[in-house]
Amino acid sequence: MIITKIKDYVRGWFIGNGFNEEGGVFAATNNNTFINCRGLRADVGFDLDCANGCTMLGCGPEACATAGIRVKGGFYNSIYGSWFELGDLVFENGFPGDGSGGTGAALAPEDNNVTPGYAIANLTVSAGRNNTVHGGQVNNVTIGANSYKFNMKNVEILTSITDNGTFSNLEYFFGGVYYRKVKGDTLEGIDEQTSNGLVLLNLVNGDFLRSQRFQPMQLSAERGLVLNGAVPTVTVDKVAVAPSAPAAGQGVLYFDESGGKIRLMVRFPTGAAQQIAIEP
Repeated sequence: MIITKIKDYVRGWFIGNGFNEEGGVFAATNNNTFINCRGLRADVGFDLDCANGCTMLGCGPEACATAGIRVKGGFYNSIYGSWFELGDLVFENGFPGDGSGGTGAALAPEDNNVTPGYAIANLTVSAGRNNTVHGGQVNNVTIGANSYKFNMKNVEILTSITDNGTFSNLEYFFGGVYYRKVKGDTLEGIDEQTSNGLVLLNLVNGDFLRSQRFQPMQLSAERGLVLNGAVPTVTVDKVAVAPSAPAAGQGVLYFDESGGKIRLMVRFPTGAAQQIAIEP
C-alpha cells in the first residue's frame, strides 16, 4: 500500500494498534509503504504502534510536540530520509489489544532501522533490541537500561549522550572527534565526567576509544586517563633508535634493547639517558 497524503491531527499518522485474536494469533499493521508523507503540528507525527515490516521513504514530522516518530513495540520497520524538523525519535514498548478490549503484554521494538535525513532533537531508546540509527545529527541521546544491543553508526551528537543500555555498539562524532564504543553486559561504557573544568575518561574492561585524528593522545593535569578492569594492560614496543632529548622540564620514557634484553629507559633534557629497569 502506497500513501501520499498529508494529515494534520493529534497523531499525524497512526500506524498499527496490533491485536491478539482468539487462539493467540497476533495481527498488526504489516508491510505498508509510506512515501513523502508529513505529520504536521501533531502530538506525535508518526506513531508506529506495534506495526511490523513497514517502510517510510522521505517522510517527515514537523512541529510535533511529543515526538516526531515514535516506534512502539514494532518489528522490522525501515525509515529512510525522514525530515525531523528537530523533532524527537523515540523507541519504547508497545501494548497491543488483547482481543477483548483490554491491553496485552508489552512488546519491545526490535530490529528497526532509521536513517534520518535531517536533525533530530532528542533520541530516546527506552526499550528494545537490535534497533539502529544510522547517520544524521541529534542534539541529545539517551539509551535506557531496557535497551539491548542498540546500534548507532556515524551519528553526529551535538550536546550529550547517556548510555545505560546493554551491549551498545556506538560510532559517533562528538565535539568534532570520531568515537567508537562497544559495551558488553554489565560493563560501564566510556564515562566522561567534568569536574572543576577537568575532563576524565574512564575506560572499563572491554571498552575502547578510537579517534580518527592522527595525533598522539596527550595526558596532562587538565586531561587524565584511567584504566580499570580485571587486567588493565599497556603494551609498548621497543624503539630502534633512542629518542632525542626532550624540552626543558620534560622526560621521555622508552624501551630499547641491550645485550638481547629489553630495558626501560628515560632520557633527560641534557641528552643523558638512564636505565630504570632491565629484563631479568
